[in-house]
Amino acid sequence: MATEHPSGCTVDPEPSAEYERCMQKGADLILENQFSEAINQFDEAVRLRPSSLPLQWQRGLALYYAGRYVEGSGQFEANMSANGSDVEEVVWRWACDIRETDMKTARKRMMVCGDDPRVPMAEILNLFQDGGEDKVLAVLSQAEKDGSKNAKAYASFYVGFYYDLIGDLATALPHLRAAASAPSEDYMGKVFRLHARLVQDDLASQVAVSSIGLEHKFSFVVLGGWQFSSGHHDNFAEEKALQSMEHHRRFGISSIDMGDIYTGVEALVGKHIARCASTGASPQSVIIHTKLVPDLDNLSKVDSNYVKGVLLRSRNRLGICHPLDLVQFHWWDWNVGCHVSAYRHLCSHRPILVKECGVTNYDAQHLRELLSAGLPVASNQVQYSLIDSRVEAHLVPLCRQHDVKLLPYGVLAGGFLSDRWLHQEEPSSQTLENRSLTKYKLMVDEFGGWGAFQHLLALCREIADSHRGDCGISDVAVAYIAQQDCVGGIILGARSKAHIGSTLRAANLKLTSQEIGRISQFLCRTRQGPAGDFYELERERKGRHGQIMRYNLNRVHSDVHLAEVQARIALWEEENTTCDSAARTFLQQLGEELQSFHHGSEYGKLSQQSGETLRALEKKIVQLLPTSI
Repeated sequence: MATEHPSGCTVDPEPSAEYERCMQKGADLILENQFSEAINQFDEAVRLRPSSLPLQWQRGLALYYAGRYVEGSGQFEANMSANGSDVEEVVWRWACDIRETDMKTARKRMMVCGDDPRVPMAEILNLFQDGGEDKVLAVLSQAEKDGSKNAKAYASFYVGFYYDLIGDLATALPHLRAAASAPSEDYMGKVFRLHARLVQDDLASQVAVSSIGLEHKFSFVVLGGWQFSSGHHDNFAEEKALQSMEHHRRFGISSIDMGDIYTGVEALVGKHIARCASTGASPQSVIIHTKLVPDLDNLSKVDSNYVKGVLLRSRNRLGICHPLDLVQFHWWDWNVGCHVSAYRHLCSHRPILVKECGVTNYDAQHLRELLSAGLPVASNQVQYSLIDSRVEAHLVPLCRQHDVKLLPYGVLAGGFLSDRWLHQEEPSSQTLENRSLTKYKLMVDEFGGWGAFQHLLALCREIADSHRGDCGISDVAVAYIAQQDCVGGIILGARSKAHIGSTLRAANLKLTSQEIGRISQFLCRTRQGPAGDFYELERERKGRHGQIMRYNLNRVHSDVHLAEVQARIALWEEENTTCDSAARTFLQQLGEELQSFHHGSEYGKLSQQSGETLRALEKKIVQLLPTSI
């Protein structure tokens, strides 16, 4: 910005001791987060020397950080009269404008700037004028080409500042940290460090904490694990999934939803937990929401040992020795077996194997049967979105009465509720890239068809435009459901760490009562379906919704299950040269999982060869455990 003392204070052509003292004090107070006090000092400096007003860029910074954006905008505009070729004055005035108004208004008000010779100021100006990943890359690459410390620091800061202003704090923070770790050697370098701390604090406070049951606390945003399943899509990348989990955990999204039938997901989360533990984090810092989904073919055979076998397997897949935080129970067919007895078996394992028990895809009638039997139900995971509100008719009133929290999934309809699909032609089923899109395209059809769906997207886009930053259709869709009655958390899928910014933005968007009313009125006028009670369509196994389901993926106490245990024991041997307390406890858990096979012959049906393997593995467990036990 303007010419500085080594201290960072603006040079005045006619220095005076009191003026200089005010300027220095104001500059120091900014770095101490005392922005109002800093403004008072700069105001006193202006009183002492009115001609200094167009040089008060630090006053502009203090006004910005104090949230006095209109005054800040005016200060930076005044600064341009003294230095019309300073890109930073333009950028900070734009920052004040976008905080006070919106992206569209701020861009309209953006000031013209002369040539700023500093690298990479020309590219920074282009980024704030136009936005876009190509402009971000241009800023960073130009600084890298220049090679100087100052160029790299300014590039990193202003890229991070740009993402901060459009609401993508998670993407902003790594760039801001880069600027703070190697700052420029001037006053702005100190501001870089300040800003990184402020954004970190903002992120830490953004993720709300929810609670269900007696004392189970978890992040309101729950990371959806179905998208991590190798059966969900063809191009599964394990390392990318692990990076996504870790990135979300760093920003407070520490709860992960998964299922015993989500192929490979519990074991994948187990690797994530192990990585966290290797950095010193507690394994219990990752909150586990898994499921118990008995196979359709075995519903009439579900007993206590069946349930115990599934729970032991889930815990051992995850590599943990503490109870599962939340287990959500599903039942495929109400006419087969007894779902109440089976759920009672699950509840009997509290608190040793399970902290809290809930259900998933339960309609009001059958949830009431569990509650009438005196069984604890902490939550009901349900499909709930702008295009599927079946839960509102009967489930919500029952859940409100009994304090059962709803944990909605499918909130974005597999990605259909996003800007990507606005003004697009209706896709054919053959072009849909994964099971989520296939599933939720059916719901779009039930809602009223592609035309009605486009009108819904347009309404959400209009509402998004009234909010600051980079608000999108998906943000509005999430916020609407998050603000509905009985919702205790939102499950959002994210295969990539790049989604963290949009996830945080959506979770923290608050719609006004008028905006919620507009959407509700539109849905009442337009929505044609889906018809029937909650999850009724999906239970028709020969119907088009039921045909895409997979009903027998649990396979507890089967040859497949035994092969899993065998692999876990082999891995234990590889990783544990000595049997310390934690290793011994986990080995004992593996032995307990093996013992459960002896009572599972009615539904497990081990082959003769697997029966021999079972006996051999039990002997191995005895050999591996220290004799002192």
